[in-house]
Amino acid sequence: MIRLALLLTGAAALRARWFALMAAGVAACGLGLLILLDTSDGATVVATYTFG
Repeated sequence: MIRLALLLTGAAALRARWFALMAAGVAACGLGLLILLDTSDGATVVATYTFG
């Protein structure tokens, strides 16, 4: 689905906004890492029912 959205957006728009896309990717990776580290200590802050 992401590939389709990028294809439909076009290369010119992606070149103009590459920094925002990179920042969103880094933020998503950081959030995933924080959630992973949160679950590894045994006392979770993020509720497990949030993710199913």
